[in-house]
Amino acid sequence: MELLWTFIVPVFLEFFFTPVSGGIGGMFGDSSISFSYSWSTGPWGICNGNQCGFAGSQTRHVWCTHPVLNTQPPSKCDQVTMPESRRNCFKVCEEHRHLFAWLSGDWEKCERLDDSGKLTCGETSIGVKTRAVKCIDTSTGFLKEDTREVVPQYICEQFEPKPFTEMECFTPCPQDCIVGTFKHWSECTSSCGNGTQTRTREVVVPPIRGGRSCPNLSETRICKNNPPCVSREFTYFTKVGTWMKCQSPARAASGNSGVPGIGLQSRSVSCLTGNGHKVDDGLCYLNQNTIVPSKFQSCLVPRDCDTTSWSSWSSCPNPCRQAIRDAEVGTVYKERKRSITVAPLGGGTLCPKLVERLPCPEADDETRLECPRYVWQSTEWGSCSVDAMLTPYERLQFGNDQKLCGGGVHQRDVFCTMFNDTDLAPVASSLCNPNAKPEPVGQCGVPCPAPCQVTPWSQWSECVSDQCSPQSSKKLKAESENPNPLSTPVWDRTLDDVIEGHKIREREVATEAEHGGVDCPHLTEYAPCDIAFCFKWHADDLGACVPVDSTARCGEGTQDLNITCLDVNQNTVDEELCLSITPKPEMSELCWLPCPNDCVVDNWAVWSPCTQACGKGGMETRYRTIRAYPSNGGHECPLQRHLIETRACNEHSCAQFAWSTSEWSECLGGLKPVVLEGVEGMCSIGRQTRSMVCVRTVQNKEAPEKRCSEQGKPDSVRECHIPCPQDCIVTGFGEWTQCSQTCQTGLGFLHIRNRFILKRDRYGGETCPKLQERQVCPVPDSCYSYDWVPGLWGDCQLPIGRQRGNWDACGDGLQTREVQCQREGGMQVDVDLCLRYGPPMIAASQSCHILCEGECELTEWSRWTDCPETCKGRKTRRRRLVGLSRRLSVCTNEQLYPLAETSPCRCHNYSLQPMGIWSDCFMEPSQFKGPPKPGSQMGDSAGGVSGGCGLGVRYRADMCIDEEGRIVDAAKCGSDTDFTVEMCEIPCPEDCQLGPWSSWSECSQTSGIGQMIRWREIMQESSSVGRPCPTPERGNRIYQRLPCRSDAHSRLLWFKGPWQECEIIQGNGSCGQGHQRREVGCKISGPPGSYAPDNSSSLCDLQIRPSMTRQCGKPCSGECVVSDWTAWSICPQDCDNLHYHNRTRTVLRQPSSLTEGGVTCPPSLQVEPCHMGVDCTAHRWNATDWSSCIMEQGAACGKGKMVRIPRCLLNDGREVDPSICERLNLPKPESLAVPCSVECPEDCILSPWSDWGKCTQACGHSVGRTRSRSILRSANEIGRPCVSSLYQWRPCKATPCYRWVTGNWQQCLPRGGDCGIGWQQRNVTCQQEDGVIVSEELCQKGAYQSNINVTEEGRERLERERVCTIPCPSECQHTIWSSWSNCYISCLQSRPIGNEGIEVRSRAALGPDVGCPSDEMEFRPCQGETCHEFTWHTSPWKKGKREVWCQRSDGLNVTGPCTSDTKPSISVVCLPECDTQVSFCSEDNVCQCKKGYSPKFSESTGLLIKCIDKSWTMQQDGGGEHRTPDQSVSANQGNQATTTENDTIQKDAENTRSKGFFETIPPWGYAVVGCVGLLILVIIIVVAVVYGCRTARRKEEEKRKYQHAADYSLYWDDNAKKKYNGEVDL
Repeated sequence: MELLWTFIVPVFLEFFFTPVSGGIGGMFGDSSISFSYSWSTGPWGICNGNQCGFAGSQTRHVWCTHPVLNTQPPSKCDQVTMPESRRNCFKVCEEHRHLFAWLSGDWEKCERLDDSGKLTCGETSIGVKTRAVKCIDTSTGFLKEDTREVVPQYICEQFEPKPFTEMECFTPCPQDCIVGTFKHWSECTSSCGNGTQTRTREVVVPPIRGGRSCPNLSETRICKNNPPCVSREFTYFTKVGTWMKCQSPARAASGNSGVPGIGLQSRSVSCLTGNGHKVDDGLCYLNQNTIVPSKFQSCLVPRDCDTTSWSSWSSCPNPCRQAIRDAEVGTVYKERKRSITVAPLGGGTLCPKLVERLPCPEADDETRLECPRYVWQSTEWGSCSVDAMLTPYERLQFGNDQKLCGGGVHQRDVFCTMFNDTDLAPVASSLCNPNAKPEPVGQCGVPCPAPCQVTPWSQWSECVSDQCSPQSSKKLKAESENPNPLSTPVWDRTLDDVIEGHKIREREVATEAEHGGVDCPHLTEYAPCDIAFCFKWHADDLGACVPVDSTARCGEGTQDLNITCLDVNQNTVDEELCLSITPKPEMSELCWLPCPNDCVVDNWAVWSPCTQACGKGGMETRYRTIRAYPSNGGHECPLQRHLIETRACNEHSCAQFAWSTSEWSECLGGLKPVVLEGVEGMCSIGRQTRSMVCVRTVQNKEAPEKRCSEQGKPDSVRECHIPCPQDCIVTGFGEWTQCSQTCQTGLGFLHIRNRFILKRDRYGGETCPKLQERQVCPVPDSCYSYDWVPGLWGDCQLPIGRQRGNWDACGDGLQTREVQCQREGGMQVDVDLCLRYGPPMIAASQSCHILCEGECELTEWSRWTDCPETCKGRKTRRRRLVGLSRRLSVCTNEQLYPLAETSPCRCHNYSLQPMGIWSDCFMEPSQFKGPPKPGSQMGDSAGGVSGGCGLGVRYRADMCIDEEGRIVDAAKCGSDTDFTVEMCEIPCPEDCQLGPWSSWSECSQTSGIGQMIRWREIMQESSSVGRPCPTPERGNRIYQRLPCRSDAHSRLLWFKGPWQECEIIQGNGSCGQGHQRREVGCKISGPPGSYAPDNSSSLCDLQIRPSMTRQCGKPCSGECVVSDWTAWSICPQDCDNLHYHNRTRTVLRQPSSLTEGGVTCPPSLQVEPCHMGVDCTAHRWNATDWSSCIMEQGAACGKGKMVRIPRCLLNDGREVDPSICERLNLPKPESLAVPCSVECPEDCILSPWSDWGKCTQACGHSVGRTRSRSILRSANEIGRPCVSSLYQWRPCKATPCYRWVTGNWQQCLPRGGDCGIGWQQRNVTCQQEDGVIVSEELCQKGAYQSNINVTEEGRERLERERVCTIPCPSECQHTIWSSWSNCYISCLQSRPIGNEGIEVRSRAALGPDVGCPSDEMEFRPCQGETCHEFTWHTSPWKKGKREVWCQRSDGLNVTGPCTSDTKPSISVVCLPECDTQVSFCSEDNVCQCKKGYSPKFSESTGLLIKCIDKSWTMQQDGGGEHRTPDQSVSANQGNQATTTENDTIQKDAENTRSKGFFETIPPWGYAVVGCVGLLILVIIIVVAVVYGCRTARRKEEEKRKYQHAADYSLYWDDNAKKKYNGEVDL
């Protein structure tokens, strides 16, 4: 039953839900619902393949489904719409990692999930925002500058997960300010009196979106326990002010204006008390060792930066063109620049921004409507190359001398132009639609040479001579003799003179030679011969022989003749030509009409074939037979020798001659002008000539011209057309290429523009002009080297007041010099070029010192001495005392003034280390055998056969590193290059190798139609990237077939000899009935007029073999004699009984009238109806099957020819001689040869490799560059596939990345005073990526990078020292900036919404409460992903109090984010108060009993109502509840109370035992009581649980009601921390 159900249910469901015609659903379904079968597909699988790149393939599962029946057999779904289950794909390998990356678009607007209700913030505003994410090709070499190709996403997914395309979003609520904890108190500002202490805190999260502002970031308090200051003892502070602006002297120094001026600047210096009051300056300098700060100093007169005016804005890309997008934000910018003309000095105004960028506006739709249109143009196709279609093995087969033809490849230039541009000037290809681009490479064909085809030779003509013309004919005398009337004709003549002549045979041109085929051979041949006479009389019988005696019926008679004059060609000519030779014969001749008893002889039979084709000795024969013998004295029969006639034939010479011609000369013009259709201008008709000689055809030797006749002589001059000259037509020039901004040599300093050839010059037209123009680009300024050229130092100038006495000036001063910019070669240039591209600007001023009396003067330090090669030891440098200093004892103290310094020597250790990955394997240009062809557009075929496979190289970048990890020049590691080079193998495609075609086999049939075959063998199978082999038929052979007709069959004929004389079988021996015989043989037909020897009769068609015997009869004396019947007349093709044919015979001898019975002659006409299959047969032309497509010699593919052979067939299907159908003029098959095509292999054609692109980034260990090529044509099924990688990557020089690393500003330190203006310093170092500090020059590469401090931005970024303020007592100040906070992001329900956040830093304001600035904050965006939670934390209770603070989840104590309604209490408070004895208020704000007491709570209010001493326990008995003393109670408790309780309990127990109640209960009673008790226990437990929960809930509510009654702070501070740690009392 289960099995039956398994089979029945699916069948029923299928019947129920199968759609019926008309689209109606199931049996009970609505017509609008159709349950149909459909295809379902699974996901695409992994891209698999043997090689990386486009050679991969991937599959997926495809199945047929039904909405109810689920999976069904595939036959039920529409096979036409079946989705593909396999496709080509790009197999991704690790080597492609650097070529592809995810590109994420901007997030769209947040779309709320629930639009109902008012828009709020937080959870009610949750929505979704989306963005587009694409996988792009980041290769700079493969892609054009104006586009980035989007590739399938599975490529990028191989390397990293796809970024989210959807993200939850919401409207954040206002965020209050969150601050951290206060830091420790500062030191007291005074050691006595009323000093102050301060402490600060930092902002953790700034207030945003209208949140609550931050509290004060600082606190100040009076110092505690400071002793009072002693009267008249004050602390004094020297306050130093800011240096004022440098003032120029009243009289400026004369001289070169380029030397910076020296001026004077001053500052204020005052003395202050601890409370900020100013006092006499001398009070600050009571100590003799105190250095008095200077109020004056020499200074550089400020020189402000000066710049040129802004340049014009650079042009934005044409909005009609596809803009070049910024790699990050996709924005196109325009910019303008300005240059520095005067560098700032002496604190002058720094240079402003030197470059401004603005985004270019995007083109709107209206603008796009006005954009011009662009179309593709193409040049003429180039020459067709067959060689490109052949494999190397095929090239060897054809050989170097073989002229190739057939299918090939040609190419052309394809370029983009503006629509309707008459000049067709090329523009950027990106402006045209790439999908409409014409193919630059196409298939073509080189016609194979077609030789001239001629018809067969005609029959040799009669012997003719030029002397036989009417003008040159000779007078010939003729002799005649009376011939025997039964033997020799009366008109036969002989001549005394013989004329030399010749025979001619001709043939015609069937098809002219084409495409360089063999020219036509000679068309006329001559054979010498002798001519008896040029003209002769010819007689034709006009009627029967008429007896002379009109009464007689037989005997001598006369016969009329038609006499005409014929030439040697049997043409009728004027009788005068024959009369000049011999008189005209009589118009009648004697004849003999046999009588009844005379002998009767047959007419002469036809002449037999000549025994020789040429030369002397050829003979031909004819016969006649005796029809009736004479009797009774009748006329006798002729002798036997008179029944045979022979004559010479084919007596012409076997030597044959012909005219041999040379090639036609060039066409020489000047004959006459003519207009040729389709060609502009007047073109002329010219003349060609050729020479000719008479040659002997067999030996091909020159012969006398007389051997060749003028008749049939070829022309030696002919007209020819001279085509009009066609000038070269070119397009206009395109735009100039951009000049390179790099400093590469060669073509890098040229920019070019190109044009294309539309039509090349022909026939002497104007040649094509240059297709490329070049101009030298201006050398970029950055390509020169620049240096600063200093002038001489000026005098040391001292500030006013630095003088001793009235004359001797000494002390610190300033001296200046002029600094100029100079380009290599010594040319002075603007200062901007040195600032932009040169080294750091050298100082234009320096401090100087004029020695005062008693000061020591020393020289500068010398250079360090050289270290030994072993690098062991020390190096030294020295200096010496100068002048009077050598005599001063203080100066000779080397501890104060050392004269020598030493330093340990140290050798450098260098090691060469590999960096990054290996490059792709590729071939350098030097590995190619020759340069590429000029103008060639075609690159390698798949696999790179033309120079991209075999032994290649690959590179890996190296770096030379010293012992401190610094990257140095590779030469220090002994390497000539920055790369490791390794040989590698690029696999070459191995094409299928086919052997040459064999010779054609013999025809499969020795007679009739057969088939010839030829084959070629597969010598080697192809590789996966080579041209595949065709499918063999048998073994490893590929066959071709060609129909054939056996030559023997076409030349085998039945030869019939003459009938012999009739042999009498019945009769008297001379008359009666008998039979005749004749010779019948199968012979091979030879040249015209001859037959070859007999062959086997089995080779001829036995069905049409002529008969060898026939019945015959010889009339007896007096009987009628008639001739043989003529052949039957021909019946029509489709004959029937309504058609007749006939035959006739003539009477040769009339019968004798005396014959007994009056015998008459038989009928001379016989008519019979035509019988199908007997007298007539239906013939028809038929043809064999088509042959294989046969290529001409020298062609491997392309256009070929298929042939078939016509066959003449009978209606029964038997094949007969084709001449029968030709005689019947039956329609032949329309075509016996048709063109065909052998598919040429279309290899994948790749463009040439592009130039190597720019390095993907300026520095780094794995920086590389790429080059690429594109597919110009995909391969067909028999071509090499596109399996090679379209990308190649190679490393750039491993240039380390250097960066400026700026440290934090150090504490503000005083200079010359105690407070006021001070100085801050910080470290600015140049570091490698790994943090190793290197020379600063390495970070000073790029425009203005060496002198970036002249700009406002650069000074701020790289400033090492700056002015700062040290507040004096009672002055306002700001703390230093705090560190940047952690990134704060928006979170919802403890999960991040996005990763964009904000971070903050702050500084607190310190000083008096009035007049000081406020706290400051700075913000900046950031990326984050961590959500923090804020919770209250508490310390342990101590004396009813504890500390409470708010803490972030990472452990940072903060103030602000924790809500006050959830804050724990800081002290215990019970309401109502705990008035029960021995009770107290617990930490949970609940009244509890003290230790040793048990609480009793009110059942109604839950409040504590009693505390019971734990030393008494409550027990229940029949008399009620009693307290029993705890046995564990110690002896120090009250004895009396214990005794009383024990007595009571003991009495109750005794009363119970005396009753004996339980002893009277039966056993089943115990069972009943037990069950009831268990039920009651369960009820009690349930009630207790419910009651306990209600009580606990009520107590919790009361606890929350009173726990916030106390007033306490929400903030955590150091006081709370000290209380928590027990440092202070609560």
